[in-house]
Amino acid sequence: MILDKLRNHSTIILRSGLALVFLAHFYIAIFNPDEFISLINNSFLPHAFISTELLVKLIAISDASVAILLLFGFGLKYVSAYATLWILGVLIVSGIKELPDFLEHFGFLSIAVFLFLNYNNKTQ
Repeated sequence: MILDKLRNHSTIILRSGLALVFLAHFYIAIFNPDEFISLINNSFLPHAFISTELLVKLIAISDASVAILLLFGFGLKYVSAYATLWILGVLIVSGIKELPDFLEHFGFLSIAVFLFLNYNNKTQ
């Protein structure tokens, strides 16, 4: 009985889980920005047209926005598409230097793609 109810709300559960991931990364960008700065400086991004510190602030804004929109289910089609592209960008920037990190991001990517493909699910 309880499992049947949970099955009916699987999109909500996945949406909330992915929102918490983005919320955690927002927290890191605000309270431990050196982690992102290190990741950015060890990639091709330092040669971009924007300062690393500003990029970390933009990451924080992006992650907070995605988390809030996912939690409330607003614009799920567009938010999950954006999250998919964002996570693909993270995979490109971070590469496969650390297999556990790559697998973790690939798992988050799978959730974002699922949400995009199922955005019209009535249990959103």
